[in-house]
Amino acid sequence: MTLQHITLITSIFFITSCTVSDPTYTRAGTDSTVSSDAYQQCLYQAELATANTGALPPKYNGKINDAVSSGIADGISRGYEQANLIDHCMKIQGYKKSL
Repeated sequence: MTLQHITLITSIFFITSCTVSDPTYTRAGTDSTVSSDAYQQCLYQAELATANTGALPPKYNGKINDAVSSGIADGISRGYEQANLIDHCMKIQGYKKSL
């Protein structure tokens, strides 16, 4: 992998990571502090539930590119799983996601 490829991948990673924000959840009769506390609790529980996701050794044939790709794919999968768990947790508590 050349320096140009590494620079390009790093740039894309930083650009996309800077544009992501936490979703907003609302429930009638609650203020933003209560909603934020509920969200943080759900986030904590989702992180605990997915702590071992991707804990298996990466599948690659000795190539570092394959190992990196496997690690990135595991991280993306874990992120989607955490988002689904958080949504479910907040819905159980009566919150609705505001887009």
